[in-house]
Amino acid sequence: MTSPVSVSNMKIAINEIDESIDLMTSVLQQEMRGLEQSFDLYLHRIRRHTGKVETKFEQKLHKASRVFEDAKKDSAQLAELIEPLQHIKQVNKMVRFAMSSKEDLVNNVTSYIDSISNVCLGQIKYIKSRYERILDTIKVKITKLWLDRELAEKLKLILSVNHILYQKFEEAFHRAEVLYADFTIAIKCNKKDEVFHRWIVLRMISNRLNSREEQQIINSLFPKWDSSSLINHE
Repeated sequence: MTSPVSVSNMKIAINEIDESIDLMTSVLQQEMRGLEQSFDLYLHRIRRHTGKVETKFEQKLHKASRVFEDAKKDSAQLAELIEPLQHIKQVNKMVRFAMSSKEDLVNNVTSYIDSISNVCLGQIKYIKSRYERILDTIKVKITKLWLDRELAEKLKLILSVNHILYQKFEEAFHRAEVLYADFTIAIKCNKKDEVFHRWIVLRMISNRLNSREEQQIINSLFPKWDSSSLINHE
């Protein structure tokens, strides 16, 4: 089967997706460092005031200390989103390798590139939503402290979100989203071989995106997919 999308253009698009993934990874790393430094600063201010204020206010400081320690744990969860992004790059590497191989393998890759796109797109959407949830969770916790004006003034607490960082992540996400969507729209599968090709690619991807949450993404996108379904066909 001949694909309406040239192999050279597909390689260019995959390279651009990798660049977007690298940018998303960089943003997550910067976000983690920034949040950790900010929370450490407030914890330092709390320690500096502890023992020098009235008992009632000291209780507030202890409560604030727990909040910032919890927020640090929340921000550390951003590290868990970096590995799945690298998994997607491994899938892209697999596709590039296939497109550099024999012609029949290239044709097979183009026939199931829509399956690859759907799985990887679902994955980056999950990563983005998880990133948003972590930031929202942190903001809710810090807001409760910020509403106590006496405490906020004493700690010089600023309630803010690094919109520039998140905007960079969102731009990289949307770029990858558009490229994956283009693959899905452009590729016209041969209906006779479509199911077989999907089985092949989903097995290959399933081997790489193998955490419980990643498997749930595959299963949600392809409800009839069963990772053991190829056992009798191999």
